[in-house]
Amino acid sequence: AIALALDLARLPGLRLTGIMTHEGQANTAPPETIEAIALDAGQTLVATAERIRAHGIALDHVSVGSTPASRYTPGVAGITEMRPGTYVFNDTTAFRYGHNGPDACAARFVVTVISRPAPDRAVIDAGSKTLALDKSHGHPGHGYIVGHPAAEIVRLSEEHGVVNLPPEDQAAFQVGDTLEVIPNHVCPALNLMDELLFARDGQIVDTWRIAARGKVR
Repeated sequence: AIALALDLARLPGLRLTGIMTHEGQANTAPPETIEAIALDAGQTLVATAERIRAHGIALDHVSVGSTPASRYTPGVAGITEMRPGTYVFNDTTAFRYGHNGPDACAARFVVTVISRPAPDRAVIDAGSKTLALDKSHGHPGHGYIVGHPAAEIVRLSEEHGVVNLPPEDQAAFQVGDTLEVIPNHVCPALNLMDELLFARDGQIVDTWRIAARGKVR
């Protein structure tokens, strides 16, 4: 990293203003090790920045990322920025970290039960084009149905999801019922939407256009 920084500093038309990292290894690490991983990443990045500054390169930005590490890395002296991704909404992946449950997840997809082909099965009108296909380390299936933690979205087609129902939920899922689903990975799921609706006390209070929708080239 030091040699690269020095090489960049010599190039005309460029000015190195900061360094960054993403502690992606924390995503799949055992929850009890996440704090140590986060602190090590933050401290290593700060130490690297100081070594670069010792060569006369002024670094204004020392930036860390990763949602699971975000509880710890900002506390490292010398870190100037945090860039967590799913942190802003949370999703089912965050369940495994031990700090966030469904009540801490802001993004919900409102779906409708459209069929009950069997007593222990329901079909909803949300498939891979809505929930995306990412699996979760924090919850089985393709999303968490709020209020029904044992019901599992076991299969997705493009437009529909198949839900396996435990006995205690079989009377609750009727055709026409609406459900809230927390996605496994909120980033690709939101990227499939044109708009984000904000609700408070059951009322829509604002609508935001998702500006990055479809911008991948």
